[in-house]
Amino acid sequence: VDDSPSMESQREQLAADATDFVRNLKAQGVDFHIGVTTTDTSPGGPQGALVAPYFTPATPDVETRFGAAVQVGISGSSTERGLEAAQLVLSEPLRSGDNLGILRDTAGLALIFVSDDDDQSPGEVSSYVRFLQQLKAPDGQFRVVANAIVGDVPGGCPGAAAGVRYAEAAEEQPVSWRMRVVPRRDVQVYEGRNGHRSGSTFLSVR
Repeated sequence: VDDSPSMESQREQLAADATDFVRNLKAQGVDFHIGVTTTDTSPGGPQGALVAPYFTPATPDVETRFGAAVQVGISGSSTERGLEAAQLVLSEPLRSGDNLGILRDTAGLALIFVSDDDDQSPGEVSSYVRFLQQLKAPDGQFRVVANAIVGDVPGGCPGAAAGVRYAEAAEEQPVSWRMRVVPRRDVQVYEGRNGHRSGSTFLSVR
């Protein structure tokens, strides 16, 4: 989740949407492990660490607590690096340290990027896609899926710049990778399954 100052006006709605998101997952019986980090990978930022312990269906009052967790503040770097943050979440030392349990061998991997600006990670988009897609075997039962709630490409939309690099990531087509860019103006509710046996979720749009 983008924690830069420009996200101030969207914090309340994001919390409400996140609460609905988890409520829908529970209603579908999804056995989720879900965590939150921010796009701030600068020194002093989370740098891929989860901002709270990951949530499961058994977490008490999980809907409210997850809604609170996504309110990550607005004091983060304005150099939003969503793709780099995703890689850091799932890399050592965090993968077997503070973030242990967020990636499971017996579950799919779903990522959701939320930002009002384009990705500004230092590496090539293809390098982040390759890293993420290799986390699941291309011929295995479980897949990697990703969604980006960002500004429309190419022109952006009110309150959000175009998510050009997220769109570029969506154009990558390795077997075990699937990404969808959802224009921010079209987001309605988070629900539904992607058709893979992983039970990962997709975003529903108007």
